[in-house]
Amino acid sequence: MKILRANSATPPNLPKPPGPVVVEEQLGKETITYQRDDQGKVTGSQDGEPVPNWLERAKARTWSSLVPDNLPNSVSADYVSTRKWQLTRDFFGTFAATSSLAAVTTAVGPANTALLAIGIASLNLANVTWMKQRLPQITQFASTGLATVAERNPKPWMLAADLTLQVSMILEAATPLLPVKSYYPLLTGLAMAQAVGTVGLNSASASMAPRQARLNNLGEVSTKNSNQSTLVSIAGATAGLAAVGALTGPLGFGHAALVVSTIGALAGTYAKIRKHQALEYDPINEQALRRIIDRGAVGPEHSQLKSLLALASKERLTVGDRPRPLLQDPNFPALRQLFAERPYMLCVHQDAPYIVMKDETQGKDEIAQASAPLPTNASYPERMAQVQAAYHAIVLEKFLATPDYRQLVQEKGQSAADLEAIRRTLHDTPSDMHKFLKDMQELGWSVDMVRFRGDARPVKIHG
Repeated sequence: MKILRANSATPPNLPKPPGPVVVEEQLGKETITYQRDDQGKVTGSQDGEPVPNWLERAKARTWSSLVPDNLPNSVSADYVSTRKWQLTRDFFGTFAATSSLAAVTTAVGPANTALLAIGIASLNLANVTWMKQRLPQITQFASTGLATVAERNPKPWMLAADLTLQVSMILEAATPLLPVKSYYPLLTGLAMAQAVGTVGLNSASASMAPRQARLNNLGEVSTKNSNQSTLVSIAGATAGLAAVGALTGPLGFGHAALVVSTIGALAGTYAKIRKHQALEYDPINEQALRRIIDRGAVGPEHSQLKSLLALASKERLTVGDRPRPLLQDPNFPALRQLFAERPYMLCVHQDAPYIVMKDETQGKDEIAQASAPLPTNASYPERMAQVQAAYHAIVLEKFLATPDYRQLVQEKGQSAADLEAIRRTLHDTPSDMHKFLKDMQELGWSVDMVRFRGDARPVKIHG
């Protein structure tokens, strides 16, 4: 709600004369204006308008059941664009899934007959069906380690998981065209792949809805997103059935199901890519810091193909490790003094940076002075400390691969060279993490999401 004075010509240092007050209220898509005059009379922009009829009221109720109230103030800036492409993905997903389901149902009869014809006592319909249902469950149980990996680098994993599900759907649609003996092995393998894809997709997208529900309205936003997807999915399923029916005559059922499923999967993948391009969901992680250090002040990677290829690169940092290797380092006394003002400590262990996070109230208090637009929650100082430690570790890692470091080893010996390398790179690490993270935010990084591998268990150092 905005309150405006109709007379704004009075100098700011003088008392304003009485005058009408104008109030603007945002109600859904409409802006309603009220005006209060000197005598207290209130008039509104909707005064005198006819009472809405039943059709208009029904439209308003339908809109309210699908769209979050107070749009766009109640949701993030990327909500509308990402929902548009997600609903497109939902439509084509059910468009393709309907034909795949029909294909699988059609192929099950001949597959069961072929299974019975094999005549092996231990290989019957009951235990094969049991394996087909249970192996994917075991696979999902065993894939829980993927959850933290996908959460640290969400957008590429979301796309990779969705591609896995799409390819599986196309292969399911092809079952009527394949040898009947391949039915159960194929569908069991696809179900296992889908279980892994589902874990990756759910884990990578877990934080998306809470971030888009800006006014702590996650329940409302989630419910209305579900309502939107339900309507679109019904339309997609209906269109998929109609398409399969129309193509069965000229192509035959098997080829028709495969064509419809492929079209739906390709269109759904395109929609998913466009959604990710509009999605503001790029956390501060190891890949982000390496990109910043290597290329300077750059934003997130917009190429979805490059993001997918980056999944092959292994994370090398553990931001928050056990303290024993640090304590055993002969440089520990010097390192403790060197990192006295930092919320972390670094050493060189097995030719690589080794990070231990510190639990020191003073350091936390100093780094906790975050102000808007950075988060101010109690755990954010630890996240900021992780960013600083990871940045230093990457710079140190690069220095360890230089001729300068090898020369230091020759001149001073391994231990002294390691200490000098840490000392030099300490000065190349930003000391003001507030400014650094605000700069990253302006470049498009999601600074409220800090995702690194490691337990991040701070240790207390006494004595």
